[in-house]
Amino acid sequence: MINITVNGKPMSVSPDTTVSDLLSEMGVEECGTAVAFSNEILSSALWSKQTFKDNDKMIVIRAIQGG
Repeated sequence: MINITVNGKPMSVSPDTTVSDLLSEMGVEECGTAVAFSNEILSSALWSKQTFKDNDKMIVIRAIQGG
């Protein structure tokens, strides 16, 4: 298992887990979501290819509509 941090919370994932896999496991819809991966915005086109290394940090931001 690989130890990572998501939105400030420690998590463990398998070595072949992609960003897309993890978002799905977390129940996060990809539409309206932005991901910062190791301090850089990660294009959604790369989510299904990007895997994790030990101590990676990811921030998930969901756009919401309000009035």
